Amino acid sequence: MTNKDKILEIISNKHCWITTTQIFEILSTQMDKTTVYRNIEKLLKACEIIEDFDKNWEKRYSLHKHHHHHFSCNDCGKKINIWCFFSDELKQLEKRENITIQNHSFLLNWICDDCKK
Repeated sequence: MTNKDKILEIISNKHCWITTTQIFEILSTQMDKTTVYRNIEKLLKACEIIEDFDKNWEKRYSLHKHHHHHFSCNDCGKKINIWCFFSDELKQLEKRENITIQNHSFLLNWICDDCKK
């Protein structure tokens, strides 16, 4: 099993977001941090995983199941999935600029009702 496959398996088994720190803690006896980061970048470029940030702005990862965006609470980090409502505009941009967008993310920050209390 390659290093990339090991990282992908950890992310797959988590069934939710996992941070780089958590991945490294699991693999610390098998690979160094540089190898973990390099393979995460490969998985991102291959669109096998997606990247997000927790409330402390630490990167975290999940499987790339379907394309969506998030509302994110600034206080507790709670996320609400929203659909990509500008897909058509992105396709027009690709055509107009003769480019291929490999990945994008869109995050709207807010304060959730639980944190307002």
